[in-house]
Amino acid sequence: MDITEKIIAARESKKIKQSELAEKLGLDRSNYSRIEKRGNKLTLEQIEKISDALGLDLTELITWGEESQSDKNLKKLTDNSINSLQRELSDTTLYISTLNNFLNSNVELKKLIDIEFKKIYEEREKDRKLSPWYSDDMPPLPSSLDEEIQHRINANRTLLDWCKRLVDMTTK
Repeated sequence: MDITEKIIAARESKKIKQSELAEKLGLDRSNYSRIEKRGNKLTLEQIEKISDALGLDLTELITWGEESQSDKNLKKLTDNSINSLQRELSDTTLYISTLNNFLNSNVELKKLIDIEFKKIYEEREKDRKLSPWYSDDMPPLPSSLDEEIQHRINANRTLLDWCKRLVDMTTK
């Protein structure tokens, strides 16, 4: 991609019309149109003025549309992390579903677990209220095993969604 192709791509991605960019540069649209057709014959001064008018620094414009090695590494790392989180979420969901089925078929065991969970919940809630970061508008802690299970599944989904948004933001 030559410099004028990068200028055009940057201008179009910023949804700036030729006439608008020409005005920022103090040119007629027809004169600016000729600049975009000059190919690699632009001077460094012209390229700097165009990058300023586009709101880019010179390096951003010159490397427009090129993915750096660090961007590729970051994308690969985040893709691997997302895949790992998806597998973990799937495994966790399967494990929780299996555990839930087991507990639902063993009502007495579930009652004992709920009693123990209630004790743990009360202890956690007491500790939380002693925390300097505690406020009354904080969401309550899960108070049953079923709530805890759902909370953990939702937390994993939230983390996965956040990672996906991060990848989307870094690859644009």
